[in-house]
Amino acid sequence: PFDINTTYGGLGFGGSTGGLTNYHVIDNVALRAYSEEPEYEIGEEEVRPVSEPSSTWKVIVPINITERSGWDLYDYQVYLGKIDYDSEMNPDFSDLRFIDENGNELPYWIEYKVDGQFAVVWVKVPFIPANGNTTIYMLYGNPTAESKSNPRETMLIYEDMSVQPSGLYGTAYYDSQNKWVVLTEAVNNQKGMIVYSINPGVGFYAKVVFWAGNGNGADAVWFGVYDNDIDTLQEDIVSGGYHFTFDEYQDRIAFTKSTDGNGASIAEYSKNDIDDGQWHTGEIWFYKN
Repeated sequence: PFDINTTYGGLGFGGSTGGLTNYHVIDNVALRAYSEEPEYEIGEEEVRPVSEPSSTWKVIVPINITERSGWDLYDYQVYLGKIDYDSEMNPDFSDLRFIDENGNELPYWIEYKVDGQFAVVWVKVPFIPANGNTTIYMLYGNPTAESKSNPRETMLIYEDMSVQPSGLYGTAYYDSQNKWVVLTEAVNNQKGMIVYSINPGVGFYAKVVFWAGNGNGADAVWFGVYDNDIDTLQEDIVSGGYHFTFDEYQDRIAFTKSTDGNGASIAEYSKNDIDDGQWHTGEIWFYKN
């Protein structure tokens, strides 16, 4: 179990340089809430008569979701996984829709698809009661429908860097030509961050694509969460929260709650190629049990 501040809405991705230097660049960012994953069961499809007023979507399928962690979940991203193509669907899955029990449309994201075969889908569900059930409905069967898949509305954070993100801090700037954010250049004593006023609650899954190199071997790209300010933060120096660091100076991937620079970690893994001038994908799963 971890002592986390679930009332403060601060998290961010950062980069820093010290006596040695490196460029630190960040590209795609995605973040979602995470709990012990709810179970779901897809029910029998119902083909509605054309005479029904609501038959713009021909097929409706109930999806019953069961919460298992004991926490109330709000605006939770439910991973439905692979939805297989049905002959009533548009081959490109453009007619997929999801609604709640009151008929309100729910944000969804098709993360990946193979037309005419399957689609990998996330849905943001407004509320799932602790140890209880919520039913949503999947609709399809509308040949004229256009896709409403939207990762920005579905996930807590989704940045593909096609436009400048908000919340740039310190030395961070948006490179509009390359469509990424430079956190630090290869200059001494720089610190740049992307800061979001979002609290992920009791758990989260984060994914970030980053690059480090073209300098002298330091310092780190890092992700801070549950901190109560940003001014004093460094890769290993927290402000009440936790940091996950990809640290080329110490050649480690570390989970820290330190108040000292290059301080002791809670857990770490040795890694000596972080600043190899290649793109890396970092994934973080965190959950307060």
